[in-house]
Amino acid sequence: MRSIEVVKHKKKAVSSRYAFPWKYDSTCYNFQVPEEILTEEEAAVTGDPLDVTTSVIADDLDDYSFIRRFKNLKQLYIYRGEKLTDISFIEDLVFLSQIVVIRSNVESLEPLERLITRKINTPIPYGIEGICIQSDHELEMDKPRGIHIGELIINWRRV
Repeated sequence: MRSIEVVKHKKKAVSSRYAFPWKYDSTCYNFQVPEEILTEEEAAVTGDPLDVTTSVIADDLDDYSFIRRFKNLKQLYIYRGEKLTDISFIEDLVFLSQIVVIRSNVESLEPLERLITRKINTPIPYGIEGICIQSDHELEMDKPRGIHIGELIINWRRV
């Protein structure tokens, strides 16, 4: 299993501390600290994308679509996504249990809702530990039924 941090340029110092929006500690304890540093170009073509279980992105990237290749991704942390408007790359990532997308311009939570529906209809032994989506756009979502979601935070409002 691989845990990666994706950066714009490898010359940038790697984050040694990560911010967590979670109220409860268990989600923090389950976080896998990235062991590899890849540029966005390297992440897009990395061998064995099914082996990536954690992806942390601290830079504002030009393209986030490579994330859809990480079919076994459990933890996705995007700390800076000003260019990010569409999160449709998460729709098929049914193993996701921690989703953080902050400082973004996400326009719609429909891809998240489709992911949750897929998770409900897939025999996965767990729900979602936490979802935190923050955007400069107005976003709202009710806590869905039929799946455990430990924490749901939309635009810094706990649902």
